[in-house]
Amino acid sequence: NTYCNVGTGVGTSVNELFGIMREITGFGHGAEYAEARKGELMRNYLDYGRLNRLRGWKPEVSIKDGIAGTVEYFRNRNNK
Repeated sequence: NTYCNVGTGVGTSVNELFGIMREITGFGHGAEYAEARKGELMRNYLDYGRLNRLRGWKPEVSIKDGIAGTVEYFRNRNNK
């Protein structure tokens, strides 16, 4: 088995992810902040280079569109 990270190579903060998810889901509350836990990531950059070399894959969907599609999938799945 070959394992690869799948991402865009562009870092996204937790605050950015929260904002995108809040907008897409219509969540009506603000973020709740607490002290960072040991080992907590502040930003994450996934490099898709290996997957590109092995399979020619490259990102074609924005983080916002990807999250929107994921939310839609789970909403549809849970409504069946």
